[in-house]
Amino acid sequence: MRLKVFLVFIVAVALPLLPQISGRFTFANGDVLNLHLPTLQFYADSLKAGQSFFWNPYTLGGFPSFASTAGGLLSPLNLALFSFLPMLNAHILAIVFNLALAGFFTAIFLKRLGLSFWPQIFGGMIFVFSQWFIVSDLGIVNSFPVLPLLFIVLWEAQNKKLPVVLGGLLLGFMWFAAHYNWIFMILASGMAFALYLGPKVVGKYLLMNLIGGVIAIPQIYSAFIYSQLSARTAVSFLEAQGGGLAVFDLPKLFLPFLRFSFLSNAEALIYIGLVPLCFLALGFFVKNKAANFFKILFVLSLILSVKYSPLFWILNKLPVFENFRGPSRWMFVGFFAASVLAAYSLEELPKLEIKSWLGRIFYWVGVSVLTLALLISMVIGLFGQRLQAWLIVFFDVNFYARTSQILPAQHYHQVVRNMFEEVRSAFAMSNLKFLFSALFLFLGILVIKAVFNKKEIKPKYLVLFSIANFLLVFGFYHANLPVKTWARQPETAQILQSRPGKAVSFLPGIFEWQKLSVPYGYNPEETFYFQSEILAPNLNVLYQIPSLDGYENLMPRRSARILSLLGSDRATTGEKLSEFSIPSEEKLNIFLQKKTLLDKLGIRTVISALPFPGDEFSKISEHTATTHAIPIYVYENSDARPVLYAAEKIVKISPDETAAFSLIQTLAADTDLLECDPCPGFSPSPVQDLKVLAKTNDSIQFQVQSQGDALIVFGQTNLPGWQAAVDGVRTEIFTVNSLYMGVVAPAGQHIVEFKYRLLQLLKRGN
Repeated sequence: MRLKVFLVFIVAVALPLLPQISGRFTFANGDVLNLHLPTLQFYADSLKAGQSFFWNPYTLGGFPSFASTAGGLLSPLNLALFSFLPMLNAHILAIVFNLALAGFFTAIFLKRLGLSFWPQIFGGMIFVFSQWFIVSDLGIVNSFPVLPLLFIVLWEAQNKKLPVVLGGLLLGFMWFAAHYNWIFMILASGMAFALYLGPKVVGKYLLMNLIGGVIAIPQIYSAFIYSQLSARTAVSFLEAQGGGLAVFDLPKLFLPFLRFSFLSNAEALIYIGLVPLCFLALGFFVKNKAANFFKILFVLSLILSVKYSPLFWILNKLPVFENFRGPSRWMFVGFFAASVLAAYSLEELPKLEIKSWLGRIFYWVGVSVLTLALLISMVIGLFGQRLQAWLIVFFDVNFYARTSQILPAQHYHQVVRNMFEEVRSAFAMSNLKFLFSALFLFLGILVIKAVFNKKEIKPKYLVLFSIANFLLVFGFYHANLPVKTWARQPETAQILQSRPGKAVSFLPGIFEWQKLSVPYGYNPEETFYFQSEILAPNLNVLYQIPSLDGYENLMPRRSARILSLLGSDRATTGEKLSEFSIPSEEKLNIFLQKKTLLDKLGIRTVISALPFPGDEFSKISEHTATTHAIPIYVYENSDARPVLYAAEKIVKISPDETAAFSLIQTLAADTDLLECDPCPGFSPSPVQDLKVLAKTNDSIQFQVQSQGDALIVFGQTNLPGWQAAVDGVRTEIFTVNSLYMGVVAPAGQHIVEFKYRLLQLLKRGN
């Protein structure tokens, strides 16, 4: 029977994901394309090549991506799948498997609560599909099965000893596999359930956390260390409110695709279909001790999810939770509670005292929303052109004068047209997303009317109706990118792969917006085509081109400050050139004034959609991107330092992040900044020989010969975990030019080695 249930969930989650499973498409989600898949490609390539994936030399001048949230690189399941399968196949297989397990474990938990087969399936489907908006993010999907399985373990812990060990293993796995925000939501909800079950279970749960924490020390400690060096610190209550539930999210209860780029959208998708929503409401009439707990859990999660919630304000003051944004993420827990309540009400439907007023509310709200949606669809269809023209005139009269006016009025007119097109498309009957959402809203109204009129409908048919609702509505939810577009080798990458040194792209996000999205509208293929040619941060990892820039939540503060100066869209702190209210041409002039800094940082090539004036940078390519032939320019900085070099002159200061950031911008081109305390008493000697002997992702070995002490600079980010040795004897690593590593090589001929080792990072804590 259990295998049958698992297969039901496998089939249910696989059907909407057939485009990805077929191997012809991948997800077109921005974070997935720009953050997760490049990291996972590096991970898979490293595993297959027998190289370390702990240090990624291609992003941020080098960064330990395993410590971040990009996909659970230390997960045993991921290690197995990505070691043997092509990356995209491993990615979708891991997603399907985790989703099916999430539904299966929810069903098993409901069985433990005493519910029958169809309510079990009902609850499992609700939980899985309530999270469908984010199924492309493997790091988050890895957490889905953990929540129901943890509740099973805690339930069993009331009477058995074995679940303590199993729970510890489960929590250890969770730390290796899941996104940190979801981890702490699971831990908090687990504690709430343990408190409900009693003191004995609380004690066992604490022991499980201890076991899991010990198992996951490499992941937990690494994340802690690197987060301390990042700008990812405590955020204020107001800063954390992005992605909270607001009034504009309410229509998505009935029509989930009403997500517009020009409105603030909750991170969570609150759509589960009208029938499951009705049974969730009926769940509050179930008189059962366990159901009462899930009523409280749902209400608390819902309150936490609302923008400017006072409960979230309290949570924001607590250690660890102060670091997390996006209040509506708590609907992950909320919808798990909702799935239990809906299953309970389906189980007890014949015995429930159904309130007729509740049925009337659902009926008339459903009818009103459907009528309004169809009316909007008809009005836009009949008067769309006139409405669009009126909106442009309205903008000119009321808003254009309030803009910076850096861009011409025609630019803003096109923005208005694009916004109107978003609305028109969302309500178009030719749009299958809208059509199926409206159809199941209509059918759901009829089903609810029958339920509240106490017409006998077998639970099986209610569940099958809801599954059909999920499959037909969510089958069109995620935009897809053809794999052939993903696998295409950009002309820019072909040029740079034969050239040493780091690359950066200049204002890639701004140029994408100004030159592609606004004039031509959003198209996943065209967007990825442009991003890959301009080499947007992290896409360079796909082509094994090192970059100083990157897309990373735990971006080091030192890196972020410098990247802000250079116009990075992804810098997490600092005064960002990309956000200055000046024309792009003026931003370019400011960027070009930083050439000496670019030299020191080893920036060999710059990619731009704007031509460079002057001749300080040599143009090595001019080609076009997308079917709209947007020009892409590739420039070479011949003065850039190589990844390994001997310093000529140095200025010494005590280690100080702020002072180094200021000073590095003013030093002469031939002078390097050395942070040291105590500082070695020497003036750097020129070298007669500097030859690389071996190089891997996480190490470099080279031979150096000099007549006096030499400072050898290695152009990878100086972060905890690195160690250096001269002729096998450990030596101190200094920070050079605010970011990179340097060691002193004594006079004579020596073999020097830099190595990144996780064990070295863990020893640092001792």
